[in-house]
Amino acid sequence: MDCFLFINGIIKNNPKITIETLANELLLSVRGVEYHIRKLKGDKIIVRKGGRKDGYWEIKENER
Repeated sequence: MDCFLFINGIIKNNPKITIETLANELLLSVRGVEYHIRKLKGDKIIVRKGGRKDGYWEIKENER
């Protein structure tokens, strides 16, 4: 299972999704999703815009 592609697809459909909701949809632990998000952020594929409560995820299309 390529979690990076699944996370990318879910974030495209719902940029305001929380890590907890991602974990529930992917049947992973919150820490597991945090790990994958950290890798995607490190590779500059996704960026978090705004704050914790009213922020959203942005996918950098040209990076992948």
